[in-house]
Amino acid sequence: MVEEHQQNQNLSIEQPRWIGDSTIVHQFEDIYDLDELINRGQFADVYKCRLKNRQTIRAVKCISKRGNRKTPIKNASHVLQLDHPNLVVVREIVESPSHIYIVQDYVNGPNLFQKITQIEVYQEYDLSKYCFQILKGLQYMHERKIYHGKLHGENILIRDINNEQKICLVDYAYANLCTHDAISLLVNYSPSFCAPEILRGESISASTDMWQLGILIFFCLSGKYPFHGTQKEIFQKILNGKIEYSSLEWDHVSINGRNFVTNLLKVNSRNRLTIYQAFSQPWINEKVYRSENLSQAQTNIIAYQTEKNNLNTNEI
Repeated sequence: MVEEHQQNQNLSIEQPRWIGDSTIVHQFEDIYDLDELINRGQFADVYKCRLKNRQTIRAVKCISKRGNRKTPIKNASHVLQLDHPNLVVVREIVESPSHIYIVQDYVNGPNLFQKITQIEVYQEYDLSKYCFQILKGLQYMHERKIYHGKLHGENILIRDINNEQKICLVDYAYANLCTHDAISLLVNYSPSFCAPEILRGESISASTDMWQLGILIFFCLSGKYPFHGTQKEIFQKILNGKIEYSSLEWDHVSINGRNFVTNLLKVNSRNRLTIYQAFSQPWINEKVYRSENLSQAQTNIIAYQTEKNNLNTNEI
């Protein structure tokens, strides 16, 4: 792709580079054709796109630049080198004077929450096999000192490859390219997923991803987040770290399922499961699961998805 853009990179474009190893252009449409909107977010919009004169569909996350910068924030090379079956590959970072564009493979499939709503009989086994693949993707990243930072259900896509469902983690580039102030914006936007150490001013790490995985699995097993209230109340509860399994949804979850979540949601990151420890947990390894239908959790997730879709429709 570098060769394909050599002409564009030779253009005299005088603008400070925010991301090292990015492709500098006057405007994104110089090299790509924008297609339909996929998702509109608070900080960025995602569109389908095609490299000019090519048919391959990509997805592009369009992020508006804020403030002034004379030197790059970070280098993109470490993100651009990632290639794993459980990751959506980032193909290129493009910069115009006003925006940063993260170009990645397009996955025409549901996210994790959408998939759960489509399952006829939703059981722990379904979630455990998805979690195993999530762990494989995270393992690949963590071994390269790269962390996801936004492990939400919407950022876990599922595609069919030869009749096999493959989990693909998406949107990991943002947390690895943005500033600490941008991370703070993410925290305020998604307080339920915030790890205790981030609230204490520490940087994103492998342990942060494992905390977010715990929040994600808690939600998928019950259809509820473990911490509720105002943003301030949620942050205080996160720091206290008290997890309750008193709702009726947990009556249908195995003890191994509860233990897996509990061992991920440890306030002290040193006591939290690592990737390698997670692979050895019975809930990931065992072949026999409780056969109970997690119907109430599924109903809660359907309601969550409906509310989110209505909000997105109103925003557009």
